[in-house]
Amino acid sequence: MIVTDEQKSNVFRFADLYGPYAFGVVSLLLIWYAIVKPELDHRAIDFAQQTKIVQSMNDRDRVQDSIARSLASTAESLSATATILERATERFEDRK
Repeated sequence: MIVTDEQKSNVFRFADLYGPYAFGVVSLLLIWYAIVKPELDHRAIDFAQQTKIVQSMNDRDRVQDSIARSLASTAESLSATATILERATERFEDRK
């Protein structure tokens, strides 16, 4: 690519007018595309994986909650059964 003198003078004029600002903007964009954007893309993948893990853990929590309620109900039934068997045993012992 051949750069003409007019294009060079336009670049130099632009640099003279907006030098520090242009340098800052170009530097910021380079940093963004070289460092920040890839990191954000990587974090987006991590976020998606973490969302799946959290959803799975919530599902397991619901299942465990259901199991805990079932076990509590079973424990109450077994306690009632144990009380009835204890009374029956006492009656049989009293008859002896």
